[in-house]
Amino acid sequence: QPEMKREGDDFVFRIPLSKYEGLRLTFMDMHAKHGDYFFHMWVYFYNPATDEDQDYVTWERFNIVTGSTRAQVVKRIEASVPDRFAGRVSWRKYLDYMCPRIFLAIKNEIVEESLADDLSSLHDRDLVEGFIVESEANLIAATGGSLKSLTAMAVCVALATGQPIGPFVPTRKAKPLYLDWETTKIEQQRRMRQICQAQGIAAIPDIKHVRMNWAFSEQAGAIRKLVDRHGYDFVVIDSIAPAVNGPMKDDDLVNAFFNACASVHATFLIVSHITKADARAIRDGSSGQSSPFGSAFVENRSRMVWEAVPVSPDGMPVGFPNKITYKLTKTNNRQRGARFHASYTWLPGGGIKVERLDSRSDV
Repeated sequence: QPEMKREGDDFVFRIPLSKYEGLRLTFMDMHAKHGDYFFHMWVYFYNPATDEDQDYVTWERFNIVTGSTRAQVVKRIEASVPDRFAGRVSWRKYLDYMCPRIFLAIKNEIVEESLADDLSSLHDRDLVEGFIVESEANLIAATGGSLKSLTAMAVCVALATGQPIGPFVPTRKAKPLYLDWETTKIEQQRRMRQICQAQGIAAIPDIKHVRMNWAFSEQAGAIRKLVDRHGYDFVVIDSIAPAVNGPMKDDDLVNAFFNACASVHATFLIVSHITKADARAIRDGSSGQSSPFGSAFVENRSRMVWEAVPVSPDGMPVGFPNKITYKLTKTNNRQRGARFHASYTWLPGGGIKVERLDSRSDV
């Protein structure tokens, strides 16, 4: 029987068929839901003498828990293999052997940590002073037009350069990774360069951008590998609704999203919207405290939740500041109600000046 090996988060099986021909199956990018475990399975023929891949056969995404799914997968694999391998491999036998072992390995994988560790090594430290807690899921929620994505980019520039951008003061430099379901690389490049131009940053920071299309929970394994391989330690999710990729009021989907975030070793800033009722109240000038749109777990699973409230009228012309108030609406270990103010001014030369407003009268 083939031996199972762990290669990071992947499960790899090698099956020699002859001296120079063998079969390699790699199970990767796990997505768990309701006790089921979905994997991408890549199938290659390889040379056991050199351990080099020879022929790509196929790939499948399926639930390893159910036997009926395996039967369908076997039919598709058999239709894909080269003729010279037809009948030489008992695909169902191998899948029935591999899938339960992967399942048991996942269920039995528990990592403990000591509560006696030095407090300085624990997670309640700011990555951005008073705004983002390190190694946690931080969330910013607002109505449309509240400069949520521009806020996220300003934070990325501050962390990448190690210098304050308006009210966003980094405690150290970090490597940002921007996961974007909302817009394009070109638009994010433009925002980044406009911020740098207005702040006098000559060396453009190397902020990485990924255009996302699938649910984050389904690609968490691939993102985790990317983060670990390149040392990214700050991740923006813009925004949570397409990252969940389903009804935002579905508790299971939202919890799957936050569980996936917890599996990635990084600090998160998650961009979210607020409810329609709260957005109407803001427009009418009668808003109190707003809540992120969706399941209660959007707020409950976030370590800190900020609401961005626009103060300026819509459509401010070039040269006039767009003013935003940031209100802390949820926190675990800090005083709720904290707030600070910022202005974003589009300059005639194309830059975006980000400044802190120190008093309510400035706002």
